Amino acid sequence: MLEEFKTIVFYASVAALSVLLVLIATAVGLGLVTFIWNALEEWAWEKDCNRNHRRRGE
Repeated sequence: MLEEFKTIVFYASVAALSVLLVLIATAVGLGLVTFIWNALEEWAWEKDCNRNHRRRGE
């Protein structure tokens, strides 16, 4: 009985750690995607502003 309980607790803790790692990886992945997206958006905005300034002769 005690051995079965230890096995159940072990597998439950492994499952909990797996879920935690997946959540952490998801958060890191979303943060990285957001960072890259913002950098690309800022780059495109600067490029567009520079193009508009050249068009007006400024």
